[in-house]
Amino acid sequence: MGRPAVSVVSGCLAVSIFMTLGQIWRIGLLSDGQFGWQTVTTPPPATGKQQLVLSAAGRFTQSRAVLNSTYDSNTKTFYGSAGAVVNNSDIMKLYSNSRVLHPPATILQLLNNIQAVRWMFNDSAIHNLRSRLENATRTNEQFILTRQNAPLNTDINFSAQNGKFTITERIFAAEPATSPLTNRTFETCSLVGNSGLLKGSGCGREIDKSDFIIRFNMPPVISHWREDIGTRTSMVTTNIHTIVSRFHQLHHNMDWTQAFRNFIRNCNLQSTHILTFPFNVRGNGDFFLDFQETLKRNGIKNQVLMNHPDHRRLVSDFWAKEGLNEPTPTSGFYLVSAALAFCKHVRIFGFWPFLTNRQGAQVDYHYTLNYLHRDGGLTNWNHRIDREFFKLVELYRDGVVELVTGTCR
Repeated sequence: MGRPAVSVVSGCLAVSIFMTLGQIWRIGLLSDGQFGWQTVTTPPPATGKQQLVLSAAGRFTQSRAVLNSTYDSNTKTFYGSAGAVVNNSDIMKLYSNSRVLHPPATILQLLNNIQAVRWMFNDSAIHNLRSRLENATRTNEQFILTRQNAPLNTDINFSAQNGKFTITERIFAAEPATSPLTNRTFETCSLVGNSGLLKGSGCGREIDKSDFIIRFNMPPVISHWREDIGTRTSMVTTNIHTIVSRFHQLHHNMDWTQAFRNFIRNCNLQSTHILTFPFNVRGNGDFFLDFQETLKRNGIKNQVLMNHPDHRRLVSDFWAKEGLNEPTPTSGFYLVSAALAFCKHVRIFGFWPFLTNRQGAQVDYHYTLNYLHRDGGLTNWNHRIDREFFKLVELYRDGVVELVTGTCR
């Protein structure tokens, strides 16, 4: 590994340049606020200081100096702006078969480097990833199962197993004519996970500032946690386990309907879209159709949307090519990918796959549970949420998403 050569170019801030074999990113900030970078293939470093002339490529304030750093795309090594080389051993664990239950030193170091100064969105990087994602996954057209993209008698593949299902008259009747998100663009979206990291965060107001807010698995959005999780919800996901365990069986119509109606009212979800995933695997479709029909029959106004399995599979394929090759993405990571299509800026709260926080204190897996209650997300081998989280940290580092892992006070 090469040693850093620090060079002060006339009119620029001092920039730490790490020379190594292979392709690296050279990044720096000019004193007048111009941000410059180069991607080059470097020879072995010569003795003495290496001179680098930075080209202007976008305008940022000096708070963007967090990006005065170097990343080796061959070895996947990130070098902090202070010249500290981050150890790769912990990163490699994330891509092994060993579940990582505590935040690796590499991730903690990277988060500290990113937050050393005020962070900003990088609109150029966002546009680049959004364009590539849309070309590969067609979120605008394919995110939601509709009568346009899933006509009657169409055969469609399940997203997480082999086999196909057919759009029957019953499924077709449950589809909207078009997706409510088609051709919509929101200035800011917040995706709010359920990690116990949210408790005591004081992030409720920041979350509620967003134009579109996504939550997962019908969490209780009640006054007890208002200061930490906010009160608004634009879209919420649900699964079979949540529906059955929280609201009892659908067959007990009166009891179920009243429990569900109370939950919707108490959590201020009356105008919230409910996103379901009926066609990830065989056998779930009838349950979610029963769910949707029960709401409609009992006058519950929430629009239930069905995810298009083709889209989820395309998103999984996209990230596999980016190095995140998992059997199927979690709903959280999947919806981050989708949100990049219809949100200019994506903020992420309550995503934390570890049992301890950045300071080493124990963290409840869900903000509604204590430390002893663990969810299958930590041990589900179809979902390596630790590896997904590291990809989110990379996107945070690049200014593509904002990943909140501390307090908002």
